[in-house]
Amino acid sequence: MRKIILSLLLLLLVSCSLDLIGNKIIVPEDAFIIKKSYEDRSNDGRIKILVLSDVHADAKKDRITHYEESLEEMKEEMKDADAIVLLGDIVCSLSESSGRDALLSFFRTLREKNICNLPVFYVLGNHETDSLSWEKTESYLNEVAGDRENKSFYYAFKISNTAFYILNSAYRLFSSSQLDELEKAVSVNDAQYSVFLSHIPILSNAGDQSMGAMVVEDTEEKARILRILEKCGNSVYLSGHHHSGDDVIEISESVAHFIFPSNVEDNYPILTNSSGCWSVFTLDEKNSIFEIEVHRAEDNSIERKYSFSFP
Repeated sequence: MRKIILSLLLLLLVSCSLDLIGNKIIVPEDAFIIKKSYEDRSNDGRIKILVLSDVHADAKKDRITHYEESLEEMKEEMKDADAIVLLGDIVCSLSESSGRDALLSFFRTLREKNICNLPVFYVLGNHETDSLSWEKTESYLNEVAGDRENKSFYYAFKISNTAFYILNSAYRLFSSSQLDELEKAVSVNDAQYSVFLSHIPILSNAGDQSMGAMVVEDTEEKARILRILEKCGNSVYLSGHHHSGDDVIEISESVAHFIFPSNVEDNYPILTNSSGCWSVFTLDEKNSIFEIEVHRAEDNSIERKYSFSFP
């Protein structure tokens, strides 16, 4: 009898845990239906996005200085850019007051440096979710990161003829509800190109063993989102999170996956030391080409450049 009771209690605890996990990743209906569209500011079919990822602003005392330097260097690029994207993990921990202070400082500086008042799109990182409840995470982010364009963590927008999908992979999964909504949206959204933005990568290079624990965990979910990307065609998947390298991974002739660049020396990606960097993503709709330039924060020189042509 005691074993039966213990088994029932265990089952109840597991069920409750699953419910709690499920509650974190339930996605609003029509979350990815495009509700807001922007014209490319240059009006030439060339979309330019400035990208920061994995700042971890509270990790070291001097890190705030480095991201301030990078944001200062970005000001020139802002003049013909269309948006700023933050690919998650802006801080190490929202559960600590130091993390909330650092996030507040980052957004305050970003607001000061955003001379063209570009829309800021924010992707949730695993360090923002921390060990906090979903409600606490939302509350803190709304309190200290209020300058982002959309308060939801699941949404889509359009610039010119390109759709952008902000996905939540902070728990190393997407959930069936998120992928259901995404699949529904891409079937009705009218866009020539699609860019998917997520903190956690979906793929890794086969030879890179360090990536195994750094990608989306569920193999069925990975296979499903790859099918969605393939169905869209002319798609790019951009992510951060992995701290020891950068890769352009060609999934097929119509889909590319890019993990945003890292500073291997310090084992952190963007804005970590004197050679910190930030990136410019450009999509040329007329010529079916996208490029990524990795800029050094110190002197705004281009450290690396990647180019990919769609058929």
